[in-house]
Amino acid sequence: MSNYELNLKLKDKSINVLIEEKHIKNLRLKVSPSCEVKMSIPNGVKKDEIEKFLSSKKRWLERNINIFESLKPYENKAYITNGGSVKILGREHNIWIKPAKEDKIEVADLKLYIYSQNHEDKEKLKKQYESFYKKEALKFFQERLDFLYPIIKKHKIKKPAIKIRKMKTRWGSCNKSKQYITLNYNLFKTPKSCIDYVILHELAHFIYPQHNKLFYDFVSIHMPDWKDRKKQLDYEMSKMIL
Repeated sequence: MSNYELNLKLKDKSINVLIEEKHIKNLRLKVSPSCEVKMSIPNGVKKDEIEKFLSSKKRWLERNINIFESLKPYENKAYITNGGSVKILGREHNIWIKPAKEDKIEVADLKLYIYSQNHEDKEKLKKQYESFYKKEALKFFQERLDFLYPIIKKHKIKKPAIKIRKMKTRWGSCNKSKQYITLNYNLFKTPKSCIDYVILHELAHFIYPQHNKLFYDFVSIHMPDWKDRKKQLDYEMSKMIL
């Protein structure tokens, strides 16, 4: 298998399409919220067939790229300032920074209280918040994994560990051989329903590695509204620079 890029001319711009060969039966095309275009192809498909398929999808590509480009990112940078806000589990929390002898962060009534010995140092405040955010995210992700794990436990699959890191184009991934799931750092900003979808998606890969009919049937049985949750995730990603 090999990956390469093709240049495609649209109505008012040229784009690069990443071509990825995979063990699949049909051609697949995807536009990410970052406007990156990927096309998955079965092994052995000829270049002229690929170009013909892309040509037939030009209007679809233009429409989706324009939608994502029209959405202004709301989080170019994480600013932790008094009166600002951060998003946790899909809800905005107003920031209150208070001088204190001991560093701690508390959340109550959609307010984030940051008590800090360095209340005027923006970099230290940012690090304090990021440390809190990652700890809380891991704790919540673990709770949701514990809740969803019984779905695959009956298939005699060991409960995977969870890791967290910043990812640019994916909400999650799984490593079946090493038994762990990696979740996007920014996923904790999205609603619980979206987090559950990502975790179930990755758990399903321990049974069905490929995105085939069996995989989607399994996800649909255990989460009938997964498509709505995915749409919300795509919208959330379009507003973030991940």
